[in-house]
Amino acid sequence: MWDLGTYVIGKSGGVWRVEAADGDRYVLARHEGDERRSVPSDGDEIVRAVCSREQMEELIRRVPYIRTIQAPNDRFRRALYDEAMTKFDGVEWISVIKSVYIRSRDQRLAPFEREYEQRAKAYFYGEASAVLGFPTDRVESYIAETVADDAW
Repeated sequence: MWDLGTYVIGKSGGVWRVEAADGDRYVLARHEGDERRSVPSDGDEIVRAVCSREQMEELIRRVPYIRTIQAPNDRFRRALYDEAMTKFDGVEWISVIKSVYIRSRDQRLAPFEREYEQRAKAYFYGEASAVLGFPTDRVESYIAETVADDAW
């Protein structure tokens, strides 16, 4: 049972706020935007609640130390990206984002990788935005500033 106002991670993408409970259904409102949807309360659409502020701040400080995904070829890489995304975990999303960033920088990016990067960013940046209380488009710069500050 989810309390009203709780931010949750939805399987179909992104962060949602539990807006209402109507019998055996929840009404979810997208964290940023006007989209609303109704989902069964006993279904598996809601994966988990967002993490705490302390957990998010710790996760962001760990970004430089989170490993990238290594694979011998694109087929295995896609499978590892799929596996990472289905865990609905911040560390896994960061791993995908970092992997695509580095492969892009090294000009070794496969066509499918940008899609995974965008999905991972939608989940992770959305969760960070909801937890930290600022817009999603500010999350990337916040991470960069935090990581740079922690380097000193």
